Amino acid sequence: QFLPLEGMWKIKVTVRQKGADDVSVEFPYFIEPRFADTSIAPVMTAQLALQKAQQAMNALTSLRMNQQLNDGAGNVTLSDYEYQAPDRTRFAIQGQGESIAIGSQQYYQDKNGNWFARTRVEPFVFPNFNFADTALRTRQGRADKINTQPAQIYLFDTLNTSGTENIHYAYWLDADSRVLQVGMVTASHYMMEQYSDFDSPAIKIEAPANVQALPTVAPVAATNNSNNPFTAAVQ
Repeated sequence: QFLPLEGMWKIKVTVRQKGADDVSVEFPYFIEPRFADTSIAPVMTAQLALQKAQQAMNALTSLRMNQQLNDGAGNVTLSDYEYQAPDRTRFAIQGQGESIAIGSQQYYQDKNGNWFARTRVEPFVFPNFNFADTALRTRQGRADKINTQPAQIYLFDTLNTSGTENIHYAYWLDADSRVLQVGMVTASHYMMEQYSDFDSPAIKIEAPANVQALPTVAPVAATNNSNNPFTAAVQ
C-alpha cells in the first residue's frame, strides 16, 4: 500500500524515453475507508458550492470536453466532445468514429465516412447538468490547479442505477463555479474529464450533408444517469 490516505486520488503516470517527448496520463483511484460511513448527509457549505456550480454549468451556451475512460484492465477509450445550446453535440471516439445529435435526430458516421440518421426516443438537450441534485456526502477537498488555473476540489458520491454501489466523484471548480475537471471511480470504471472553451462562439454544430436513413431498428434512447449529462449523447 503506497498511498497512505483513504479516499479519492488522482494519479499521474509519465513514460519517459530518450530522444522522445514525455507521454503522461492521469487517472482517478479510490481507496475505500476502513470503516464504512453510512451517513449520506452533505456538508452544507460544500453542497451549496456544488449547487452553484450546477447553475453555472446550466447557463452555458457551448462547451468542449475531453474524456479518458478505462476499465482497470488495460482497455482505454478516448473521446472528444463539443456542445452547443440548446440541443446539439458532436463527439468522436478514437477508433470508433464520429456522431452528432441535434434535437430528436442522431447522426452516425461509418468507417467509410458515410453518414446515417436515426430518430432519438428523447431529444438531446444541452445544458442538462444535475450532479448536485443526486450528490450524497458532499464535502470540500483541497485547493488545486488545473494547468495554472486555481481550482477547488469538491467530493461526493452517488448510487448506481441499482442502488447497490457507490460511484465516487471529484469535481474541480474554478473561481466562477464552473467545472474544469471531473474524476469518477466505480467498479471497473475509471474516468477523467476536462472541460474548456466555455461559451465559445467558435463551437458551431451542424447536421452533416448527404445523410442516409439507417434501417429501422430500436430507436436511440436517452439515459437517466446524469451525473454525466454527456452519456445521453453516446447512445
